[in-house]
Amino acid sequence: MKAVFSDIDGTFTLEPSWKALAIHYGYEREDYEGVKRYLKREITHDDLVLETVARLRKVCATSNGIIQAIKGVQRTPGLEIFLQRLNGNGAAVISGGVYDCLEVLGIKSSFREHHMPKMLYDDEGKITGVKLFDGSAQGKIAAFEEVRTRMGLRYEDCVYLGDSANDLLIAEALARNRGVFILVDAKNEEMQKMSSREDDERLKTAATAVIHNLEDALSYII
Repeated sequence: MKAVFSDIDGTFTLEPSWKALAIHYGYEREDYEGVKRYLKREITHDDLVLETVARLRKVCATSNGIIQAIKGVQRTPGLEIFLQRLNGNGAAVISGGVYDCLEVLGIKSSFREHHMPKMLYDDEGKITGVKLFDGSAQGKIAAFEEVRTRMGLRYEDCVYLGDSANDLLIAEALARNRGVFILVDAKNEEMQKMSSREDDERLKTAATAVIHNLEDALSYII
C-alpha cells in the first residue's frame, strides 16, 4: 500500500467544515466576506482562522455545538469504504478544515498523523483558543514535505487526495516526481467557486486521476 495523504474539505466532504459552523452559529455573511479576503490574499489562512475562532467565542460556541454542526456536513460518496480499506495505514491528513471533523466523520483512526487547525476547549467545553496550522498551499506543502522526509518516503511512494488551489503545490510536486495525485471532483457548487479556472486546469493537469467517488481512488493506493 502506498503512503496516503489527504485533504478534508472538498475531498472527504462536499462542503467546507468551517462553513457548517458559520451556518450553525449564524455568521454566514461574515464567513463569506472573510473567505473572499483570504482568496484575494488580503489576509492569511491563520488570520482567517483566528477571525473565525473569535466569532465562535463571541457567540459562546461549545465543543458539543461544533460536533452537532459537523454531523450535518455532507460526506463525499465512498468515504466510509475508503476509510475502512485504509485500515489505519494512512500517513497523514493535511487540511485547513476543522480538526473536530476527524472524530465526527470517523477519519482520525485511519491516519497516523493529523495536521489541521485545532480548537482548544475548557472543562465546560467552551472555546478558549486555537492551535494554528497554516492550511494555505505553502503551509500544506511544508507539512507534506516534513512528514514525507521524516517517514523516509520517496515521492513515488505517496498518494495525495485533494480538490482545490491550496492542494496545488503538493499536486505539482508529486506530478514532477512520479507520485500520485488524485483530484476529487465532487465538491458542491459553493466550493467550486473557491478555485479559479486557471487553478482548476493546473490541478487537472497534475492529476493522475480525477474521481467523483472515493472508492475509485483505492486502485491507485492498494
